[in-house]
Amino acid sequence: MGEVFAAIDDVLGREVAGQGPPRAIATASPRRMLDDRAFRQEARAIAALSHPGVVAVFDLDLTADPPYS
Repeated sequence: MGEVFAAIDDVLGREVAGQGPPRAIATASPRRMLDDRAFRQEARAIAALSHPGVVAVFDLDLTADPPYS
């Protein structure tokens, strides 16, 4: 659903991958609320999975610019 980027977890001091909505959607405010709901739903679905081929979700911040999981 979104763009993946490299980030640093300041608390644990490790490199992590982050995911945010595509930039075109993140900057389009009228659609933003619907997309935030879909982004939250996707993050919750992924967080419920436990499989070696699926990355773990550790955090979700919809107030960040851009929002990420």
